[in-house]
Amino acid sequence: MLLILFKLGDRRYGLDSRRVVEVVPTLPVREVPGTPPSVVGIFECRGRVAPVIDLCQLTVGRPARDVLSSRYLLVQADDSGERILALLAEQVIDTLSVDEKALRDPGLVPPDAPHLGKVVKDVEGELIQCVEVSELLTPEIIALLKQREVAAS
Repeated sequence: MLLILFKLGDRRYGLDSRRVVEVVPTLPVREVPGTPPSVVGIFECRGRVAPVIDLCQLTVGRPARDVLSSRYLLVQADDSGERILALLAEQVIDTLSVDEKALRDPGLVPPDAPHLGKVVKDVEGELIQCVEVSELLTPEIIALLKQREVAAS
């Protein structure tokens, strides 16, 4: 399995590349009033509009820095593949090929960060924690998405 690596704060994290539709440079975002701090807003890419979730804000409690290597990781939000989310991360500059058998349970699930999943060591021995896309949709964000679905039907 191939992990796309990035930083949140001072730590490296990974995201299963099979969930990633595309990696794009950060683009202008339209802010949406009344959303949680981790929801930066919405943006349009190749004809699709996606909510932008700041992984740094969600995980370490501060907004992602606007650095040259910041990227949006466009991911499938559900198994249908119709809904995408843009995950904002810093220093998206590397990948790591890992054997799925090497992924280990971290032994805890932080109540404020259930999206932090299994861990794996890189070649230098640093633990890299995987972000679970399915766990990113907090009850607040799910409620926002469902409200939009109801309004659209």
